[in-house]
Amino acid sequence: MRPGIEAMLNEVMAEIEKQKASLSRLHDSIEEVTGSARSARRQVSVTVDARGDITGLTFHGTSYRNLAPAELADIVVATIRQAQQSARTAVLESVSDSLPEGADVADIVSGRFDWGAAVTDAVTLPQSVVDLLGSMEASLGHRRGSGAAGPPATHDATDPVPPAATATGGDEA
Repeated sequence: MRPGIEAMLNEVMAEIEKQKASLSRLHDSIEEVTGSARSARRQVSVTVDARGDITGLTFHGTSYRNLAPAELADIVVATIRQAQQSARTAVLESVSDSLPEGADVADIVSGRFDWGAAVTDAVTLPQSVVDLLGSMEASLGHRRGSGAAGPPATHDATDPVPPAATATGGDEA
């Protein structure tokens, strides 16, 4: 391989590794996020992870025992929702500057975000590689036209079909 091409490929691979490391740090920072909330009367507290899954539920004191079951359930559900909102806000704050273009925080937090597509979209070839590929394509096109060795040219549908191909179907010798 030519040294110039190898250097350009090394540059592309370094950029890919840099993007991969950045996305890995982003994922790790999301995994560390939690959200917490405590009910208005301070009877219940809830902690959730970045996905909104409950990681802690605590009943404080004994006053919650005097509540009707439906009322206690409403307090628990409302407190869970507050904790989930707290986690969503924390995720947004921690990653807003780092999100790949078009990324939805809800998809990232839920695990539905396609990180592979994000890496593919985020990595662009250096201009020197794009220029090299363009010059290689132009060079191949020039060689095809000159009759030099190279990939075979394709048959243009507007070219007349050779008489032998129509008489024998082109498969017989």
